[in-house]
Amino acid sequence: MRLESSAIGTLSGSEPPTSESIARRQGKFVTARARRLIRGKPQPSESQVLRACLELLQRHPKIAFAWRANAGAMQNPSGQWVKFGFRGMPDLMAVIKPTGRFLAVEVKRPGKQPTAAQDAFLQAVVAAGGYALWVDDALQLKRLLDDG
Repeated sequence: MRLESSAIGTLSGSEPPTSESIARRQGKFVTARARRLIRGKPQPSESQVLRACLELLQRHPKIAFAWRANAGAMQNPSGQWVKFGFRGMPDLMAVIKPTGRFLAVEVKRPGKQPTAAQDAFLQAVVAAGGYALWVDDALQLKRLLDDG
C-alpha cells in the first residue's frame, strides 16, 4: 500500500501526525481542553492555582497572614441582590512580616492575563507603597517571595 502525503502530512523529515492535526484535517472541532489532553499537558484551572497560592502564602515565613478576597454578587433569601467586593479586586491579599506592608496577588490560569481593572488595582497598590503582582503558577509566587 502506498501512503499519500496529503493523507498523513509530508513524509520527509516531518513529525508524525498528531490526533489534533488529524482531527483538524477531518474538519472536527477540537476544544482547548481537548488540545491540552491530546498534548498530554493538562493545564490547572484558576481555582487550583488559587488554592495552591493561598496555601503557600498561609505557610510562608515572610507572610504574617493571608486571605482570599471574594468579589461578586448573590441573592439573599428575600430575593435582593447583594454585591460584595469591587471590580479589579485581587484574588489574594496578605501582610508581609515584619514591615506590615500590604501584598495583593492576582491569580490567573496559565496563559491568561489580568483584566484592565485588575491591572489598575495592582498599579494603585504599588503607588500606595504596597506590593502587587499577578501569577499563573504557585511556584512563580514562591520564587518571588523567596527572592524578595
